[in-house]
Amino acid sequence: MIEPIRFGIIGFGRHAEKRLAPAFARCEISRLTALHKRDPGPVAEACRRFDVPLGFTDPAALAASDEVDAVIVASPPALHREHFALAAMAGKAVLVEKPLAVNSDQVETMAALAGQEQIVAGCAFVMRHVRAVTELRELLRSGGLGDIRMVTGAFAIDSAASPRSWIDDPEMSGGGPMADLGSHLLDLTEYLLDRPARDLKALVTPGGDRGAVERQAAVTLQFGDGILGQIQVSFDSPFFNSLEVWGERGRARIENFHREGEPVRLVLEVDGEDRSRTIRNGTHFSEMIDGFAAAVAGAGEVPVPLATGIRNQRLLDRVYGEGGQPLARGR
Repeated sequence: MIEPIRFGIIGFGRHAEKRLAPAFARCEISRLTALHKRDPGPVAEACRRFDVPLGFTDPAALAASDEVDAVIVASPPALHREHFALAAMAGKAVLVEKPLAVNSDQVETMAALAGQEQIVAGCAFVMRHVRAVTELRELLRSGGLGDIRMVTGAFAIDSAASPRSWIDDPEMSGGGPMADLGSHLLDLTEYLLDRPARDLKALVTPGGDRGAVERQAAVTLQFGDGILGQIQVSFDSPFFNSLEVWGERGRARIENFHREGEPVRLVLEVDGEDRSRTIRNGTHFSEMIDGFAAAVAGAGEVPVPLATGIRNQRLLDRVYGEGGQPLARGR
């Protein structure tokens, strides 16, 4: 039997409040024992609300706590390297939210530190744990659509309605919808196909008077063997996401597939027949946390290792380089 792994969250903002903290109530081998926010009042309130024993305004103090085995870094991307280093130097396992940092140099520094300190470290690409996504991947791996020819992904939000105050600040976010949403889609296209992207071409719409980050981006990917991919992201549209795959025998599509416990329609056409069905999502945030906890306990592999995050960040760097957007350097 695995002893529960005790987690602390650095950067206990809206994402942690809405998704991460509630997920711990459904975890089997993970416990939330500490959280960090900048101000004492919100720390105390969050601890009361989520029944967390320890609250900190100093991220270094959380990382050093004897009541914490592993740290989730959920602060803005520009702070990820700093907060990762605090946890790693304290000998704690670290799970980092996406994007892992604001450029690949930072991510490579983080990976080198993880190796130096010999800690368990991974990437929080939670959409790999979404049941609708995993069933779509199994369909492709089983040859259900024949040879794959195209995979497309779209993701949009209205950033003006986001509670994240830093989302349109390139110095904190590292980019706009490509960094925030496109990092998921870059990862998911490679995950679905079981192969890395070999090349890409990108178009990015500058922020103009809406802010310094891009507002829209479109990316075409080459995966080899005649397989292409396309990603479209926006900060100026109502919430929407989708994945679609074309194969020689048919096509498959899921929309708004990310919500825990919700039904997702898999639109599936194979050999001219409608084989669509409904998939009910599970609790993917809990599964992600417990999967990482198992790796910390030595009972499994890290679900998404830092090497995957490095490759993802390098693709983002290329998108911003080709799109004419200067790379944020962060802190």
